[in-house]
Amino acid sequence: MKPSAWELVSPRRAAVLLVFAVSFVALSWLATVSAIPTAAYRAENPPPYSICTSTALANQGVLEASLGPAGGASVTAGASVIFTAHSESQPTFAIASSPALLASPDIDSGPGSALSEPSSSGPPVVYAYTFTSTKASATLGTVYWDASFSSAGIAACAGLTPATYTTQVRTLTVLPGPAPTPTPTPTPTPLAEPPPLQVSINAPAVFHLAHSAVTYAIHCTTSCSGNTSYEAFTVRRHAKPVHVRKLDLGPTAVSIADASGGEERFTHRYRGHALHLLESLLAKNGVVELSLVVHVKDASGSIARAQDTTRLHA
Repeated sequence: MKPSAWELVSPRRAAVLLVFAVSFVALSWLATVSAIPTAAYRAENPPPYSICTSTALANQGVLEASLGPAGGASVTAGASVIFTAHSESQPTFAIASSPALLASPDIDSGPGSALSEPSSSGPPVVYAYTFTSTKASATLGTVYWDASFSSAGIAACAGLTPATYTTQVRTLTVLPGPAPTPTPTPTPTPLAEPPPLQVSINAPAVFHLAHSAVTYAIHCTTSCSGNTSYEAFTVRRHAKPVHVRKLDLGPTAVSIADASGGEERFTHRYRGHALHLLESLLAKNGVVELSLVVHVKDASGSIARAQDTTRLHA
């Protein structure tokens, strides 16, 4: 926001302006008094209240001329607005949504803070003041503001009943800021395709009757469910295998829940009549062949199948 010409006036120059204004008002008063023969005071000794009023009015002129930002200036919504002024007496800033509300500001108000030590060694002493507000730019549209001071802060008014002097109302337009640049939505990384379901049977090539049990494992590469079973056949040389249903393992559930796959073991132990039948067949033929099979599917419904063969020996 570019400062106005009066915003660039230094405290020293403001003091000079104030001295000039006070001197001009005093001379005018002297000329008036000298033209009235019945004046209660001599021209060289004006009453204190007159000097106070003249000095306060001169300070009001300096304050008015040095206010910043310039009337009708604009700011971006959300920006900090810096109000500046030069004055002998500490000014108070008021910001409102309408001129009528400046007496009781509905947006923001507060006293100015002196920027530095006074730059003038002789009276009157003029300070540069600043007041920063973030509330002034909180709402889009036009806001109204002014500055005021009390004559109690004027050296020439010491001991007199203080009065308040207020500048003319100024406007400030709050404009919308630039539209935020939209953040590009990152392209989602495609999920890797899960490996296809594979299943296998891990079984030894030979089981012996001494253990009277058949133990093997089913391995899936992903989570799977289904069943496994096997059929038993007698094997004779130069003869077709004969299915022995009483030695079969009926469908048994397979369930591997781990998404990365795993292994499940199965044991079928022969007892009672089935064990006697197995012993008899092994004694007669020497071997019983088992045809193992497994059918499973994964969560997506893909199906896999595996088959293997092992033998039972006496």
